[in-house]
Amino acid sequence: MSIIIFADVNFNIIDGSSVWLQSISNVVSRAGNKVFLVTRHEVSPDNKLATGLDEAVILVDPSNDDYLGNEYKDSLSPYGLLQIIKIISDSHDINSVVIRGDRFLAYILDKSEYIITPYIINLNNDYQVIDKMIRSNEKINNILVQTERARSLIENKHGIFSGKVEILSPMVPEYKAKTIKKRQIIYTGKSDKDYLVEEYIDHKMNMKKIYIGDKFNHNKEDKFFVKRMKNKLNTKGILWLGGMKREETIRQVAKSTFSYNFRSNKFNYINEVSTKLLESMSVGTLPILNKTNANIRLLGDNYPYYINKLSDIKTITTLDREKEKLWAKKVKNIAQKYTFKSISISISKIFNFNKELKNKKILIASHDIKFINKFKEELIKSGAQVKIDQWKYTATGNIENSKKMLDWADVIWAEWCVGPAEWYSKNKKKHQKLFIRLHRFELNTDFPNKLKQENIDQYITVSPEIKQQCVTEFGWHKEKISVFPQYVNCRDFDREKMPGYEFNLGLVGIVPTSIKRFDRAIQIMEKLIQIDSRYRLYIRSKMPWEFDFIWSDPNEKIKFKYLFDKISKNHLLRDAIYFDEPGSDMANWFKKINTVLSTSMVEGCHTAIAEGLATGCNAILFPWEGASSVYSGYPVVDNIDDAVTAILEVKIQPKANKLYAREHFDIGLLKKFFIKEVIDEI
Repeated sequence: MSIIIFADVNFNIIDGSSVWLQSISNVVSRAGNKVFLVTRHEVSPDNKLATGLDEAVILVDPSNDDYLGNEYKDSLSPYGLLQIIKIISDSHDINSVVIRGDRFLAYILDKSEYIITPYIINLNNDYQVIDKMIRSNEKINNILVQTERARSLIENKHGIFSGKVEILSPMVPEYKAKTIKKRQIIYTGKSDKDYLVEEYIDHKMNMKKIYIGDKFNHNKEDKFFVKRMKNKLNTKGILWLGGMKREETIRQVAKSTFSYNFRSNKFNYINEVSTKLLESMSVGTLPILNKTNANIRLLGDNYPYYINKLSDIKTITTLDREKEKLWAKKVKNIAQKYTFKSISISISKIFNFNKELKNKKILIASHDIKFINKFKEELIKSGAQVKIDQWKYTATGNIENSKKMLDWADVIWAEWCVGPAEWYSKNKKKHQKLFIRLHRFELNTDFPNKLKQENIDQYITVSPEIKQQCVTEFGWHKEKISVFPQYVNCRDFDREKMPGYEFNLGLVGIVPTSIKRFDRAIQIMEKLIQIDSRYRLYIRSKMPWEFDFIWSDPNEKIKFKYLFDKISKNHLLRDAIYFDEPGSDMANWFKKINTVLSTSMVEGCHTAIAEGLATGCNAILFPWEGASSVYSGYPVVDNIDDAVTAILEVKIQPKANKLYAREHFDIGLLKKFFIKEVIDEI
C-alpha cells in the first residue's frame, strides 16, 4: 500500500512538528506501507531529520526536477501539493494522503477525489475547513487526533465522523542502551519565550544545566528576546550543545536525571502531549513540569515533580535516589505505549487497505440505510465501488432509477426485506448476486412472502429465532440463511472508561414505552438508589413528543406523562436520572456506562447491548424473544428484583465483555462472510 504524508511545517527546522512528521513517516512505513514524505520546503543539505528517515521512506523535495523543479518558489502552495500528488499517483496506486494543515486540507478536499486522512490538532478549526470535511466525508479514510479527549470532542460536535476518528499519539523511538544517570537537568527544543527557557538559564539550580536546540522564535512583545538568549547561552553557566539529530538528543537526555518541561500558563489548557516530554520519559529521565490536566492524565495526580514556579525545583530535586529510581521506572513504563513499535500496531489497522473487492460494483438498495452505513464504508475501504438505490418508502421507489442501478451492479444488497428486496429478487440478472437482510419488523409485513426465492443467494437475519421464523412462516431455505446480529466496530468502541463509571447504568431508546418499557428502568432505579445513592441512570433517546404517531396515541401519551411526573416528583429519582441528547457518537457515550439495560418487550438483536459490551459494559436483559441466544451468558431476568440483584452482584469484567463482543458482533465478521461469498462466486 502507498501513502503520501504531508504537513504544513518546516522540515529543515527541528521542533515538535517536524519531529512528528519524521516519526509518522517511519512508523507508517514500518507497518508495511510505501511512504512518500512530501516536504513544504526544499530540503537543506544539512537536514538532520532526513538522515533519520527509514530507507523505505521516499523523501519528496518539491524543488526536485522530478516534481515541481523551477515552478517551486520558496514554499509549497496547496496547488503545488496537488500537482505533486498527481505526479506520484501517475506511477503508484495511492491509498490515502495524510495531511496536517488546514489550508492544504481544505484545498485538496475541494479540488481532488483522493482518499484523505486529516491530522487535526486545532479543535477550533475554521468552520470552512470543517464544512469541507463534512461535505467530503466519503473521501475521508480516518481523522487522526492526538488524544481521547480530542476524539470525544470531534465526535460529539460532528456526529458524522463517529467511528472515523482515530487516536495517533506522539511517537518516540525505542532506546535500549543502558546509561548511567548524572545529576543534571536538560532542556531540549526551540527557544520560545512561552517555554520559559530564559528563566531556565537565569535560575540558579543545585545541579548542572544543559541546553540543546538551535531554533529561536522571535517574540513580537519582546524584540530583544532572541538576542538575549543567544548571548546568555554563550556566556552563562550552562552547557549549550546547539542543534542535534533526534537520536543524539535522546542519548543526551538519557544521561540526565531531570528534564525541564515547565511552560507558561498559556499552555495550561492545551490537551496535546509533548513529544519532548515523552522522549524524556522513554529513557527514564524525570520531567519537571506544570500540573495541568493533560499532564495529570499522562503521569497521574501524585507525580512528585510538578512545580508551580521555578523556585520549587530546588525543593523537589532534593537528593532521594530511591524515589528517583522508582519514578524513573514508572515514567519509562508509561512511555512504552508511545514507542514506534506500539504505535505501528495502531497504524497498521488505521491504514488497512486490503483491496479484496477492488472494482466490484456493489449496490445497496433500501428505504433506510442507517444500519448499513458503516458496512458501506468498509466495502469502500476494500476497494468496492458502492452506489445507493434510495427508496422513498418501504414500497415506493424510482423504478426507472432502479433499472439503471441494476444494469450497473455486480452485487445487490437489499437492506430490510421490504420493497427493494422484492423488486430486485424479481429483476436481478443471472450473473448478479443478491443478499437480503431482514431485521425484525418485516415479519409483520407481506414482503417476505413476495420474494422470488430462487433468485436470492443469501438471506441474513439478526437472530436464530428470526431465522427459524422465516423458515417456518415463509418457506425460506434454511441453508441460505446466515445469522449476523447488527454489527459493531469493536476496535472503535474499545475506549477507556471515565472515572466513576462503576455506578452508572445506560438505557438507549425509550420510545414507544409499550415496547421499550421505560417504566422498568425507573423501577430498577427506585430500588437501587435506596440501596446505594451513587447509582445513576443515563438515557439516550429521542423524546416521545418528537414522534407525531406516538404523541397522538392517547395510551402512549398517558404512560409517558405518568413516568415523567414520577421522576420529577421524587427528588431521589430526579437527581439520579439523566437524559442525554441522541447522537451517533455512541462509543463516546458508553465510556461513562458500566451496565447497559435492555428492558424491552420486543427486539431484533438490540444493537445498544452489543455496543455496550464492546466498550466493556455489563449487560442486563429482560426476556424478549432471542435475548438469551443473541447474548448467551448474560443475565436475562424476569422481574425488577432479579434485575437489581444482577446489577449488584455481577462483577465488572470489561476484558471478558469486549472479547465476547469481538467474537459475536464485530463488523469484521460480516465483512469476512460477505467478501468470501462475493469473491468465490464472481
